[in-house]
Amino acid sequence: MPPKDWEYTFDAVPDLIVILDTEFRIVRANNSMAASLGMTPEQCIGLTCYRVVHGMEEPPHFCPHRQLLSDGFEHTVEICEDFLGGYFIVSVSPLHDYGGKLTGCIHVARNINERREAEETLKKAYDNLDKLIKERTNQLEKAYNSLKESEKRLGVMAHSIVIVYI
Repeated sequence: MPPKDWEYTFDAVPDLIVILDTEFRIVRANNSMAASLGMTPEQCIGLTCYRVVHGMEEPPHFCPHRQLLSDGFEHTVEICEDFLGGYFIVSVSPLHDYGGKLTGCIHVARNINERREAEETLKKAYDNLDKLIKERTNQLEKAYNSLKESEKRLGVMAHSIVIVYI
């Protein structure tokens, strides 16, 4: 694939993608990530991700890139980042040079707001159904207890009736 085709592909992906170095600096950002930051891809280069994305002076504790730098493995986290517009699944994959040395990562953030909204709607429906089931179960228990009491009263009355035949 010619280099320009790779750039077009990288920029066409709707996920927010950056290539980070080992110092958390943005080496490359796709159009989606740059637009979410209100910048051009070129303006993103050299910025530290934790400052530009999270407004922090150091990487947050949940940072998957931080984890990758400590163990060299891929990591995935689900986060809420209001600055970027909500909930994201964030994954990082290590990048190595030709000698095998870790040079950074590919950082991909996928917006999952629609999924989260669907989950919340489903949870509310489940909670409502659970409430209705509990209410109906309570009504049935009361009716059952009332029926048992009626049966007891009828049983007592049946035993107390004496029929005299002449």
